[in-house]
This record gives sequence, structure tokens and C-alpha cells, in this order.
Amino acid sequence: MMKCDNCGNENYLLLTRQNPKGQKGIFHCEQCTGTLVDNVGEALVEAIKGDSQEQSHD
Repeated sequence: MMKCDNCGNENYLLLTRQNPKGQKGIFHCEQCTGTLVDNVGEALVEAIKGDSQEQSHD
């Protein structure tokens, strides 16, 4: 499992790619991004699609 580039924790699924200042491949875990997930598959799809489509899954 990869390590979160923000907090260094390895016990979380890394779901969000952050690209500050043009850097590539910076990953933050769901705790750092505030995105706790129930459906891992759905969250991975959302992470891959990116933030272009904001949808709420209530």
C-alpha cells in the first residue's frame, strides 16, 4: 500500500490525487481529504474521474 504524501499514514486507502504547483502523483488519504468512504469501488471511480463532477451520494 502506498503512503499518504500528506500525513504519512499507510493504513488508509489513498483515493485522491493532489497536484499542487503542477506536481504529479501526490496522493492524500481519505482522512486528509475528509472523504471517508463506505463503497471503495465507487470512491475509486470518483477519484479516477477527478473533481470535475461534484455529486452527492446520499
